[in-house]
Amino acid sequence: MSKDIFNDSLVITLDQLKADSELVQQIEIRLKTLGLLDTAEVDGVWRNSTESALVEFCRLAFLNNMNTKVFGRTFAKKLIEMPVLIPNPLAGQAAVLNLTGSVGRSGNNNSTDVQLVKNRLSDLGFSWIGRNGTVDNETIRTIELFQAIISGRTIVGGVDGRIDVNGRTHQFLQSGNAPQWQEMPSGSSTEGFINHDNQQGDTHDFGTNWMVETIQEAGKLYLTNFRNSHPNAALIATNNLSIARGGNTSIHQTHETGLSCDILLPRRDGTFGRITFRDGVYDRDAMEAMLRSIRNQGKYRIKQIFFNDFSLVVKELCQNLNDGGVHDNHAHIDIETPQL
Repeated sequence: MSKDIFNDSLVITLDQLKADSELVQQIEIRLKTLGLLDTAEVDGVWRNSTESALVEFCRLAFLNNMNTKVFGRTFAKKLIEMPVLIPNPLAGQAAVLNLTGSVGRSGNNNSTDVQLVKNRLSDLGFSWIGRNGTVDNETIRTIELFQAIISGRTIVGGVDGRIDVNGRTHQFLQSGNAPQWQEMPSGSSTEGFINHDNQQGDTHDFGTNWMVETIQEAGKLYLTNFRNSHPNAALIATNNLSIARGGNTSIHQTHETGLSCDILLPRRDGTFGRITFRDGVYDRDAMEAMLRSIRNQGKYRIKQIFFNDFSLVVKELCQNLNDGGVHDNHAHIDIETPQL
């Protein structure tokens, strides 16, 4: 049944879910993995603790299924794919990793060192690798993702997958400014932006806290400098950062490392998307204000913005790639990696 829900061929009610012990157990296993349910209660029996855990999951995952009491593909997709829900309060603090040798591909891989690294990566939101002393393919892939992020790359490549003692990866991993992996928040009219991926039940909205904070700061500026005086203007609509665990995505050539984000075009009626800059309903004034806010936010440096609206290109707000119209219907933003 869970496979049918995931494939969009089945929608069930809360009462139907409660009566399906196999499905309840599958959900319990996932809630346990996410740290929301005690191991002793993973047996397919619906309890108050099961319901409480599911309510908390929906809250943290920006879902309203426990209110509607209907469950479908969006719920299943998020439950299966989301790597982490609860930010670790230690993530933004410096850590000391006293490694005795290298960790990762062709490394020394002392089990104690490996566990130190995996614990730190898990604290930073890369929690799918687990907390143990074993190096497997997913451990190396995650180290490569982390290295690509701190190297400012938008694809996972050109890195060695190994953490050398006192090397740059080791130093960044210990830094209080180490990248954290998280989902883009829902956003709201009081924040100046909205997460379009979340609205459509897409888990393509994961990335670094660096990009999340960039959008949050840009949203504040956009409200102050434009939307407060144009209350019917669209919000900044984010679309597609990276997939839930980073890495290759079939719909983009980049967008692998959480350093990229697309912005949908604002419309004159206050909505967004499904247009190009050539359409009459395109709100160029709002788009200019959005790009200026993104450029001027003080959290992180903007590396580049690709968008083909020539009138905004001449104002040096974006670049036209002559890409055959790829960036006619959205703006693509890349940020730079901050200093250690």
